[in-house]
Amino acid sequence: MSEMHTCPNPDGFVRSLSDMFNNLDPEKIRTRTSEVLQDMIEELRQHQVTLKSTVSTVVVTTLVLEGWSKELNPDLHIMDTLRDMLAMDWKDRISRAVDKVMASGQLAVV
Repeated sequence: MSEMHTCPNPDGFVRSLSDMFNNLDPEKIRTRTSEVLQDMIEELRQHQVTLKSTVSTVVVTTLVLEGWSKELNPDLHIMDTLRDMLAMDWKDRISRAVDKVMASGQLAVV
């Protein structure tokens, strides 16, 4: 998260993301990645959380790759490729990342 570390409602932010990912169907993550990322970005916006530039770069790059891959090969799913490269389940990685960020207190108001 950004170097600034205030968020109007950190508990609400954690709750929103937890609810979002707990209710997320793995097939939706796989087949509609850009929609899932857009929903996550909307939660960040609503809770006035800014991302570090390195994290923003990863998110934007993933969205671009997802768009290009769908244009070039509609049967290619970026999340399948990423999952193969990452050791643990995507849902667990996101949950752990959110917990780590919240514990660090590095949230920011935009």
